[in-house]
Amino acid sequence: MKKLGDVLKEYRIKKGLSQGELANLLGISPSYLSLIEQGKRRFRFSMIMEIKERNKKIYDELFTLIKKELLNKKLTGVSSWEIDEIIKILEKDSGLKVLRSSLSPSFRTRYNRAISIKGKVYPEMERFIAFTEFYSELEEVYYERIHPPYLTVPTHIINLYETDKRKATEFMAIFVRKMLNLGESPVSNLEAILEANGIKVFSLPIEKNRFSGCVIHSADIGPAILYNWNEIPARKPFTLAHELGHLVLSTGEDMTVDRRISDESTEHKEIQESMVNDFASAFLMPETTYRYYWYNIVGTIPTRMHINILKDIFNVSYSAALYRAVQIDLINFDTYHHLKLKRTGRFYRHGDFNLKEALPQRFLYLLLRAIADGKYTKEEVKKRLRLTKRELERIISSE
Repeated sequence: MKKLGDVLKEYRIKKGLSQGELANLLGISPSYLSLIEQGKRRFRFSMIMEIKERNKKIYDELFTLIKKELLNKKLTGVSSWEIDEIIKILEKDSGLKVLRSSLSPSFRTRYNRAISIKGKVYPEMERFIAFTEFYSELEEVYYERIHPPYLTVPTHIINLYETDKRKATEFMAIFVRKMLNLGESPVSNLEAILEANGIKVFSLPIEKNRFSGCVIHSADIGPAILYNWNEIPARKPFTLAHELGHLVLSTGEDMTVDRRISDESTEHKEIQESMVNDFASAFLMPETTYRYYWYNIVGTIPTRMHINILKDIFNVSYSAALYRAVQIDLINFDTYHHLKLKRTGRFYRHGDFNLKEALPQRFLYLLLRAIADGKYTKEEVKKRLRLTKRELERIISSE
């Protein structure tokens, strides 16, 4: 696999250009170009667009070379926004619809290791990835792709976590809420909000205590979250917010599933887990709003009844509502342990799993539309989504 920087270096050498000459066309310094060619800095497609204004011939030659590498699926490290820009140019030049799947590298290859633990591949993860891939493809077919907002938190806020944990997570939550246009009110349906903002959400029954959820993100298909259908419903918003936190901290790079289904464990991952937990709490329960309800409901002596009221207001679990009070210094840890409920477990099976009901409504709509329009046969859908014959019949039935 090549990166854009490799293609750039090959072209420069072939044309006999110095680093200074090409750097000038790109609008960057020769030293920065040198770092790009060494793989120490990431080359952005937007840099090529700078050439267009200065030298149309070099722009055409370089873009043609990049297009060739993409079509041969030999190019990696290209972000979603860069691929979108390339597609716009290709469609403008050809007048034809260009599918992202025809340009970008295989998504599955990069995630096979991520979904395997000690050689065992979890079927839930394989199905999750298959659903996400197909969902993205359907969006392309019907020109209905929703582009997620740029949720990556500024680096200075992330760095602040080392010195002021609380301030950093509050800033992160405020930033993401602003990008999602949420204001400071309690979130009633986070899953619907994420879907409306282009973040795909799937639910599948996962074996007890395996994991609560995970997130995947790549330039190929965009972000998607999986949460465990067997988990206690009250924990669902926190799990979604937790995985959203992983997405926010990904800094725009491709990411696989998180620590909980990986056989690797590092200090960095442990810190990130703590950080995303704090973020999830601040995101679901904005400090100003939480304090307002606390002072109007609790007063000076909190009881378990008060915490139950707060958990219902913010649509979170009892433990999450209680921990938020500690996090923003409304109670101390002695009071926290006094009010804390005995742990009863995070998982239980609540009835029979219905795949049709668990699928995102928009995905289901596009899927049924594609079958009706003859874009895909039922057998193709069954194979792509790893469905049984009965599951497929239930999905396409009108009941």
